[in-house]
Amino acid sequence: MIDVIYLAGGIGKRAELGYPKQFARLKGKPVFIYGLETLRHIDEIGKIIIANNDKTIDKAIELLTEYNINNWCICEAGKTRQESVYNGLINVKTKNVLICEAVRPFMSKDLIQRVIMADGDCVVPIDISTATVIDILGNSYDRNDFGTVQMPQKYATDKLLEVHSFMKTKTSTDDMDLIYKYSKIHDKFPFNRKIIFHGERENIKITYPIDLKIAEAILNYKEGNKIE
Repeated sequence: MIDVIYLAGGIGKRAELGYPKQFARLKGKPVFIYGLETLRHIDEIGKIIIANNDKTIDKAIELLTEYNINNWCICEAGKTRQESVYNGLINVKTKNVLICEAVRPFMSKDLIQRVIMADGDCVVPIDISTATVIDILGNSYDRNDFGTVQMPQKYATDKLLEVHSFMKTKTSTDDMDLIYKYSKIHDKFPFNRKIIFHGERENIKITYPIDLKIAEAILNYKEGNKIE
């Protein structure tokens, strides 16, 4: 079994909705619920630890009840994503932990199981770049060597907790990035086996208003082509 930290504490400022983007609706269903419904059909999933804040906890519980989501608990979301992960980690009881984001409604059962079953204690899917990659100085790189980080990610719980505990005064927007910063300080990678593989193109993160339109298009595509 593997416990899950389900990050759902964002305020959604960049989405310009006036309320947290995880509660926006796609085809009438809250974004918040899509990932949870996928997780509940996976036998390996243990407890789902939902990082949520005081302002939206009543709404979250209302939706969890409405959609019959079971085996969950709420932990306090931090002021940052990093703090939210740490607050979730101290509630994890399994050897490994799966970290998911509530604003990725299209993470598939197949992707989740690939991450869980991968033989590593640090497993990260990425979306390989399809465009030319350059930095702000104009240096060009092979696009096949770069990609954006996706969720879910799997980590050895004790090692990730060690990283977060040590790096509390540092900031990062992703656990993999935080781990690399930790590695530079200690001159060693804290995990025994790192696995990075291709994720799924439709596994988008909803951040901006246009992302909701893209998500609607993905849903229409999936329904029209009967993609599971």
